[in-house]
Amino acid sequence: MRTVLLLMVLSAVVPVRLFGTAQFEAQVNPDAVYVGETFELSFSLTGADWGQLDLPDLSAFERVSGPAMAIRTTIINGRMERVTTHTYRLRGLQEGTFSIPEARMFTDGKIYTSSPVQVMVLDRDEHAPTDRPFFAKATLSCDTCYVGQQIVLDLVLYSRVPIADYAVMQEAELTGFHSRRFRNLRNIRTGRDTLDGRLYNTRVLARYILFPQHRGEFGGEHFELRVVEEDRDPRWRGMFRLRGEVHYTRVKIPEFTVLNTPPNAPEGFNGHIGDFEISTVYRDHQLKQGELWPVSVIVRGNGDPASMRPPAFKLSEGLTLSDIRLQRDDVTERGGGLRTTREWQALFRADSAGLATIDSYLIAYQTGRDTFKKISGERINAFVEPGDLLGDGDPETVAPSADEDQSRQREGVPNWMVYTGFPVLLIMGFLFYLFFLKRSAVRTALNDEEALLKKLKQASTFSGQTDKSHYAKVLDVLDQYILHLIKVPMSEWDENLLETHLTNELDDNRAEKLLDLRKNLIAVVFGNQTVKEDDITQLIKDLISDLG
Repeated sequence: MRTVLLLMVLSAVVPVRLFGTAQFEAQVNPDAVYVGETFELSFSLTGADWGQLDLPDLSAFERVSGPAMAIRTTIINGRMERVTTHTYRLRGLQEGTFSIPEARMFTDGKIYTSSPVQVMVLDRDEHAPTDRPFFAKATLSCDTCYVGQQIVLDLVLYSRVPIADYAVMQEAELTGFHSRRFRNLRNIRTGRDTLDGRLYNTRVLARYILFPQHRGEFGGEHFELRVVEEDRDPRWRGMFRLRGEVHYTRVKIPEFTVLNTPPNAPEGFNGHIGDFEISTVYRDHQLKQGELWPVSVIVRGNGDPASMRPPAFKLSEGLTLSDIRLQRDDVTERGGGLRTTREWQALFRADSAGLATIDSYLIAYQTGRDTFKKISGERINAFVEPGDLLGDGDPETVAPSADEDQSRQREGVPNWMVYTGFPVLLIMGFLFYLFFLKRSAVRTALNDEEALLKKLKQASTFSGQTDKSHYAKVLDVLDQYILHLIKVPMSEWDENLLETHLTNELDDNRAEKLLDLRKNLIAVVFGNQTVKEDDITQLIKDLISDLG
């Protein structure tokens, strides 16, 4: 009661931001009872303030108590959702299947109508237990499923006698699936169900979460169960319970089909099946031209962890994706299933000045709605200041041009030597021009490489900044040096490509040292890992020594 009062006070004081369309729903629990037993009829209003409730005709039942009011409030991303529920306890008076008509809610000048619900009332004497006192079966959340979809497999016990104990003695092999047994069954409610006109108590004995890995026809495998009936000897009733008869039973998984992908998949769909959300974490809002921009991209959803790939990115002009790698992978039990959180560390390179923006998105197939949906993350942006991509280097050497002598005849030199020597001098001048032009090009390339090596040496020495910012600067210069060597855009880089191209440009030993240094720098800057300063310093010195 104190919790309800506190929530009422908070809802009156704190501004509430309701989202989504208001919903008014009715529900019965359980939906099948014997004559004389009670059940609950609940009306829930979501997304609006409770108003005036117009109850339907309940004359077929005896009203035992109610209404009992409950308020549940949740906050998601700063938005508050409030659900108000009124519950009545009713008793079934006579056998039959009864339809409870829709109820109406008047609030905020609008009228909301609930859907009708049904409750079955059975005659206890007519449906006395004359056949099996209990049995178990397996149920699946779908009969036509897709690769990567989360499938819920429940082992359900149906009983009309008290059960003292149960256990799964042998599990099915579940070949072709990534499977995990769901451990938190506390919030999965027991219930009742009718089969062949008889009322059973139901209980979920075990739940398995399956992720199919390939298409095909599945089912037919068995679970082995051990079920112990409670001792019903009247001599012990009221004192303590003794274990009774032990039964062993087999439960067969029903047949079902797994397809590769949903039909009519749109362009950009890469296997995300389920409900997902995207969030991003970044710090820098001010960049310099040529600087790398680290962004953490987090995808959460109930899809298969093996098929949860990083989202796609829509980038502004001058911004390119340099590198992306998996940083964190967590799977937790939530809402009766598994929820996966995957975090990627992405590196974006700002090659032009101005406003840089990143829009992350993925296309997912939502099985419950049988539709494809584009899931978008929040747009992030930064301002890029102009800067020099490669830094200051030595000026290019200009090739000297040939000095054209206008056949100036010197005193004492014969004319034939003048006329014959002019073409020879012209040819020799042209050859010297080609020689110096090639040498100038080689020298220019060497100057660029020397400038980058010089920047690498400067960046490798501490200048009062933190370790991460220091190593980030070294990594930035190292990537510029690699880009200068292989001439391949950073958006196309991967481990195999870098290894192939660097081996072609350098020998195996130097290429290996360069890649090893880059791997350690990325681990420190983006992987939250601790590496000894002396180790990285030694790697940098060895590499500069080999390259220089």
